[in-house]
Amino acid sequence: MIRIKICGLCRPADAAAAVAAGADYVGVILAPATRRSQTIDTAKQIFDEARGARRVGVFVNPEPSMLREAIRDLQLDVVQLHGEETPDVARLAGESAQVWKAVRVQAPDEIGKAARAFSGAVHGLLLDAFHPTLAGGSGTRLEWLSLTAERGRLPAGLQVVLAGGLTPENVADAVRALVPDVVDVSSGVEAAIGEKSVERMCAFVAAARSRGIGGSDE
Repeated sequence: MIRIKICGLCRPADAAAAVAAGADYVGVILAPATRRSQTIDTAKQIFDEARGARRVGVFVNPEPSMLREAIRDLQLDVVQLHGEETPDVARLAGESAQVWKAVRVQAPDEIGKAARAFSGAVHGLLLDAFHPTLAGGSGTRLEWLSLTAERGRLPAGLQVVLAGGLTPENVADAVRALVPDVVDVSSGVEAAIGEKSVERMCAFVAAARSRGIGGSDE
């Protein structure tokens, strides 16, 4: 069954609602000076309300000491690297957690290049839409159909996490097109920036699982 990540959580109540809706992963942004960014202390409160879901910390070019501290203090299950991090940074994070490296796709061949560059250093690639100023959470839609050939060439053990403008209205089509292991939504289930809609989270989970043909677990 396909797995679902609800990201950009800013309020503990929204984390609890995400789990109740059926999310497998909950994500908190830990990149200072970005939209929806949270402190370590606030992130703890959010994750504490998400019992039963795996904890994902989202980073943009983190300092190694900050990265280690966050993994330890928040007991992260997954580290999502959303900047220009090197494979060495990914390996550092991978000592204590799974690692997903984001690829902000401008051309399909970037996916294969990232898979080769980070081979052995990450557990998955997160495919997101390119935005000129935002590292993620922009709501910009990724053109899924243009990526099907590249997706098919990826190593079987590499998880594919699909993001980029997903909503309850289009996630079923996205799953059918790319057959990801995980779908990742943030702005597509918001009532306002940083405020999730319970109704849209529930609708997203239901729509994703209506086409729930995703890949293997771990």
